[in-house]
Amino acid sequence: MQAIPGDAGTLLAQATRGSRQLLVLDSLQSPVQYEDADAYRAGLLDLEARWFAPLQKALAAGKIQRLRLEASTAYAALTWDSDRRAQWQLWRRPQPLAATAQVLARGEQ
Repeated sequence: MQAIPGDAGTLLAQATRGSRQLLVLDSLQSPVQYEDADAYRAGLLDLEARWFAPLQKALAAGKIQRLRLEASTAYAALTWDSDRRAQWQLWRRPQPLAATAQVLARGEQ
């Protein structure tokens, strides 16, 4: 196991073509356990800036073929999958994070 790079850009620069990467980003675990909403919000914004937004851009640009995000909860694992084709579904309006979380919690895709 290797150390996690500081951001998605570094990960993508280090990855070899056709490779698969698995990351465990657990920085929100402590804020959840201690019910620290401010730390959770700050951590989520950090993950969005360093990981989620750059990975989505890389997916849309064809630099990566598929992206799967999984989040463990007390009740189940939430999963979101996307590929480059899904990025071109322009008729779908982007949803707020809260709406996406509700869809995932119901087990829909």
